Amino acid sequence: MQLQHQRHGKDGSCQSLDACGVCGGDNSSCSGCTNPAADNYDETALFDDGSCIISGCTNPAADNYDPAANNDDGSCIISGCTNPAADNYDPAATNDDGSCIISGCTNPIADNYDPAANNDDGSCIISGCTNPNAENYNPEANNDDGSCVATGCTYPGADNYDAVNTAEDGSCIFSGCTDATAENYVPYANNDDGSCVFEPCSGGACPFDSNGDGEIGSADLLDFLVAFGQACEDL
Repeated sequence: MQLQHQRHGKDGSCQSLDACGVCGGDNSSCSGCTNPAADNYDETALFDDGSCIISGCTNPAADNYDPAANNDDGSCIISGCTNPAADNYDPAATNDDGSCIISGCTNPIADNYDPAANNDDGSCIISGCTNPNAENYNPEANNDDGSCVATGCTYPGADNYDAVNTAEDGSCIFSGCTDATAENYVPYANNDDGSCVFEPCSGGACPFDSNGDGEIGSADLLDFLVAFGQACEDL
């Protein structure tokens, strides 16, 4: 501010007053902060000397940023996620706006259920029986824990053996010859497959072998039919 040189007239009066009315003054006596919004507003000041202090939030990223403020008073409000465990945690945020995203398993029945998670990331592990043929099959299970119970035939030699069965129910089917007089009789067979083989008769030792060829066949049946109904002495 330019100083005014003090000048006096012949009568001793001041010839050079500043805007404040001070003889030879520099206007400083009536200068100060002229902004009514400032903390240090001086209502008597006629000239603004640039000393205004306006407290408020000076962070442009804040919700309540005040572009006129030149003194940060710590009142800045920055909305965002304030949870350090969240995927979108914002260390600068001071006001949690409920936007936190916490990824994890959100299924309460899962082994690794996370009650804090709000974004299911497909990591849920549900242990149980994953075999659709089992009696205790769990369609939600994705981790087989060996608990499956499958009832059926458990004998590897059976026709209907199923390797997934864990409990024997007596349904095994063993095909083979079930006639104990056959050469290839199978003691454990419970389903006769027509494979029985019988030793041929020899000579006249075999009953009903009328033609003595060692076998009981259609020729023997024909002889029987011819003789059927006749008296023994007539044969």
